[in-house]
Amino acid sequence: MSSLNGIQQLNMSGNLAANWQFWRQKFENYLQATEINKKPEVTQCAQLLHLIGNEGIRIYNTFNFEATEKDKINSLLNKFENYFMPKKNLEYERYKFFSRKQIEGESIEQYTTDLKNKALSCEFQLLKDDLIKSIFICGVNSDNLRERLLELENKSLDETIKFAQTIDISREQSKLIKLGKAEKEIELDYVRKEYKH
Repeated sequence: MSSLNGIQQLNMSGNLAANWQFWRQKFENYLQATEINKKPEVTQCAQLLHLIGNEGIRIYNTFNFEATEKDKINSLLNKFENYFMPKKNLEYERYKFFSRKQIEGESIEQYTTDLKNKALSCEFQLLKDDLIKSIFICGVNSDNLRERLLELENKSLDETIKFAQTIDISREQSKLIKLGKAEKEIELDYVRKEYKH
């Protein structure tokens, strides 16, 4: 099962904290997919150091380990975590979440994914889905869609998103119909079928 090709080395440019979080998730999935997680921890540590890249090894060489931490995968991951992850400012994380609005040209899916990712660092616990839903509704860039979403009562976050996606798709289809695109697409399909015969 260890025939998988591995993962790309850690990207050491740009937002290092975000790059590390994403790389760590891919690494942990890789360990499980290849069943390396069932092998001794020293092997798992070696695999991490093999995959992380040259700059990651340079960083590793600066770490100090207690005797009980040596060759322990969780200790190694935590050392990298402490290196890459700055101390979180909860108020700033919440500010970024609460001020998030849909960007022009951004799809409903992209917008909601970003809101959900931003909410992860806000420690909202039980209110997380309700707050995502509220910010989603307030931040959509279509006034008509916002009005329709405000009319919904007692809908979950997933139901609200699904409804917004349906409205968004219907709006796009309506534009195509108004422009006569759907008819032209049908005509092209007919011509293609006729041409094949």
